[in-house]
Amino acid sequence: MPRRNAPLILIAVIFFFFLAAIFDYQPVWQFIGGQLSLPSAVLKPWRLGLDLVGGSYLVYEVNLNEVQPGDHDSVVNGLRDVIERRVNLFGISEPQVFISRSGDNYRLVVELAGIKDVNQAIKQIGETPLLDFRTVVFEAASSTNDSIKIASATPELVPKFMPTLLTGRYVASAQIESDNITNKPKVNLSFNKEGAALFEEITGQNIGRPVAIFLDNNLIEMPIVREKISGGKAQISGNFTFESARELVQR
Repeated sequence: MPRRNAPLILIAVIFFFFLAAIFDYQPVWQFIGGQLSLPSAVLKPWRLGLDLVGGSYLVYEVNLNEVQPGDHDSVVNGLRDVIERRVNLFGISEPQVFISRSGDNYRLVVELAGIKDVNQAIKQIGETPLLDFRTVVFEAASSTNDSIKIASATPELVPKFMPTLLTGRYVASAQIESDNITNKPKVNLSFNKEGAALFEEITGQNIGRPVAIFLDNNLIEMPIVREKISGGKAQISGNFTFESARELVQR
């Protein structure tokens, strides 16, 4: 065989090798009804990114100066959870919200394909998450007040939430702890001096009744007050899983 044909033969061998490998790799193809077919995962429509459809690309620097080093990951993940909820309000298909970390510096990156009004995105996403505590008064279901109906022993009653001065600005920390007897998770809250005074007053006036916790005007927990709580430390217990308790702490 002439030496000059050797490169062509080598190319042909490599080509048929890769062709055989493709047909031998099952996830790439399937036989359906006796016919060769690509799997649904391959046939799934492409999601067009910012480079093709345009949109908003927002990068936020996360200020953790007042957060203990051991709580950095929890705080940042909680922030991402809040931002993801806000992004979903845009009705965007598969928005991208992720954390970028370089050393001790954290950044929150938000990609909004198709959203070209940057000011609108910044206004809706970039606001500080608002955590607040509200007292609860139950009223007849016929009330015209805007409230959230919940299942209870008296379904004809619905809760009306009354704002208080206690907000997330007074929360110093939140941690998960396991009960020594039941091993169930519970959430420990710690307030600063001003928050401790407010919390003591609120719990003293609502023994045996719930106090609701709202995040961005959405109810996330409604624990029952068992006693007047002094000292700025509180404990939320209930039917938590470790995942749900961790989510509450992050928020």
